[in-house]
Amino acid sequence: MNTALAGIGLEPGIILDSNPKTLYVYATKEELSLISGLKSKLDIAANQKGSGAMTISLKKLQYVSVDEILPIIAQFGIDVDVITLDRISMTLWLFGEEGAIKQVTSMIDKIDLQQNLDDGRFFIRKMKNIIL
Repeated sequence: MNTALAGIGLEPGIILDSNPKTLYVYATKEELSLISGLKSKLDIAANQKGSGAMTISLKKLQYVSVDEILPIIAQFGIDVDVITLDRISMTLWLFGEEGAIKQVTSMIDKIDLQQNLDDGRFFIRKMKNIIL
């Protein structure tokens, strides 16, 4: 979970040896909402350690969004589950066997190119400490 938190730019939590299935985090209300959403998608039985050679891998996109790449990944026909969060349009997690994840990552890298950047889009970001 801490790897996923770091992947979306949040501070990792604290895990105590006496209670390894509890993550203690210091977060704002918005960050806590994001963490809860991530937890609901990652904390599932299929991700439990010892359930096989399955792994989860963070993939950050540079030029195409998650919404654009999801249908393409589905066309690959590779047994990898894709986990996304609505609030993060340029990050996804791949869940599956390591070889399959490497294969999907390689294919994404061939599509996530600057020439596929759509300059006609814009993103709204609320500022906390500054004004424009």
